[in-house]
Amino acid sequence: MISAENITKIYKGLKAIDNISLKIADGEIYGIAGLNGAGKSTLISILAGVVRPNFGNVLYNDVDIFSKRKNAAIKIGYVPQEIALFPELSVLDNLKFWSAASNSVQKRILSQAYLESLFEHISLIAGLKSILSKKVSTLSGGMKRRVNISAALCSDPDILIMDEPTAGLDVKNRRDIINFVTDLVKNSNRFTNKKMTVIYTSHQSGELEQICDKILLIHNGKKILESPTNELFNHFSQSYLSSDLQTNLNKMTTIDDILYNIDRLL
Repeated sequence: MISAENITKIYKGLKAIDNISLKIADGEIYGIAGLNGAGKSTLISILAGVVRPNFGNVLYNDVDIFSKRKNAAIKIGYVPQEIALFPELSVLDNLKFWSAASNSVQKRILSQAYLESLFEHISLIAGLKSILSKKVSTLSGGMKRRVNISAALCSDPDILIMDEPTAGLDVKNRRDIINFVTDLVKNSNRFTNKKMTVIYTSHQSGELEQICDKILLIHNGKKILESPTNELFNHFSQSYLSSDLQTNLNKMTTIDDILYNIDRLL
């Protein structure tokens, strides 16, 4: 379980994050939605333990990750929007490099046998078995995205943070990545005997609704709503809309529709 309690982050006198609380269950795909500048990147950095909030706490299994980081024993994999791979190295060499780098930062020593089993498992679920020896520079955009995600998995994380992992992909490749992430969460315990938790952001219309179990909607650094995905529109309507705006909400089909109209609706 990941939870944040009243977290606030201030930059140059401005609140990038303003008193946000949230809860993320183990094995959940948790979406964070908001316009550019809403505070998504800052919030992700705080949840990852990279940026310390000015106020509030982030708890991992009830342990504060900032005051007792070692006791929290949190393992986080991060998938950036940009491709963070070495193009002239093979797929396998990239996986080995990022595994060594992440485990060095976390001061963990994994046996060679365990690492080989981990690479085998990741290659299988990511569909990389046939391209492990190929240079990353020769791969399609969709395959590079898969390797990018797989590199983050090589730290054997409990939590996988994905910042717009389908940016720039066509419809087919986006759908392939979504299916991959869904299968990853569903099948990750076959190897590690644990449930992986995913924190996911996206600007692709309809994507969060398709992949996420729960969604946090933020605007101008503030929490607007946290809701199970299938109840989000109903909760938003009940919490924020007057009766004369109900018809407008009924015409909306995606979170993008809410975000496009959010200044008018709130």
